[in-house]
Amino acid sequence: MMKIKLAYLDLETTTQEQAMKVWEEIQEFGLSQVGRVNIDEVAEEAFDVIQAMTGYLVKLGFDIEELNRKHLKKMEGRGWYNEKDKM
Repeated sequence: MMKIKLAYLDLETTTQEQAMKVWEEIQEFGLSQVGRVNIDEVAEEAFDVIQAMTGYLVKLGFDIEELNRKHLKKMEGRGWYNEKDKM
């Protein structure tokens, strides 16, 4: 398992505005794949997508850590993650 730390953003946006921010970041990530690819830009845009999506889920009232546990359990059920193999 890997851990990442994201900035806590006190979002003064509506849920719809945050959803649009997610879409904007996904588009920027997609554009970073066009032409000559700069891997640093790809990584930056990927984390922008993660940050925006996390902010959206927080706006909806989700507990991110709980969602992560559920996601890992799903991945383990598919054979893609084993809690015993974590770093």
